[in-house]
Amino acid sequence: MMAPYSSLNLQNSAIREWKVPCWPGASSYTVFFTRTLNRIIVHYFFLRAFFVFAAMFVFEQQTEDALRLVGYDATFISSFPFIRNQYLIASERLNEINIAHFHLLDVAVWWLIILVGMRFLATTIFLKQYDDRYRYVRQILSRGYERYGWVVYFGVVMMVAPFIVSNMQLVLSAPEFFLFVKYFPRTYFFMILFIYYCVGFFGAEFALFLIWKMCREKRPGVVLWQDESQRGNSNHG
Repeated sequence: MMAPYSSLNLQNSAIREWKVPCWPGASSYTVFFTRTLNRIIVHYFFLRAFFVFAAMFVFEQQTEDALRLVGYDATFISSFPFIRNQYLIASERLNEINIAHFHLLDVAVWWLIILVGMRFLATTIFLKQYDDRYRYVRQILSRGYERYGWVVYFGVVMMVAPFIVSNMQLVLSAPEFFLFVKYFPRTYFFMILFIYYCVGFFGAEFALFLIWKMCREKRPGVVLWQDESQRGNSNHG
């Protein structure tokens, strides 16, 4: 009875451990553009950005004054058509609308593009160093689907969420959301920003995982990194 239980614990502990870069002999710049850059992006530029944007919404007038110095004035709404479309529809349906909220959405989307761009560039260049990480992701996804299949459906809904919240005509047609946007605009637009940010970032992470599967795991002739336990199991088999 103890052997299967111990074996299961060893498998679970192996799943929880991964390292980047995983291949031995990595140079200092490889370590920086993989492990260090990933920590900087996730812990500082992504997670802490929520607190920064929340503060920008709280002090929206001061933020708008600062953004005006870099060209965010009343004649400029956004660089992105879907944000401009939201503003045009909202301005027709609502008596009062603050253009600063749309400027903040524009800044957030640009910031997300920069983060995702850095992550994509660094990961694709050093893709082999992520063998261990994406094996971990693959195991988590397979086990998670077996135990929590509903998470997959929740993920699909979340991927559709940005398209729903970007449809201002649909949002304002519902009386509850109309009142929410009218009386709590800061909360509503911060919610949109949160959805954009999370879905965009994690969607990019999933895309990188698919790139790894196509270019590393499924590509003929590619040798994937294996730790000592994996080598022992493969040699034993």
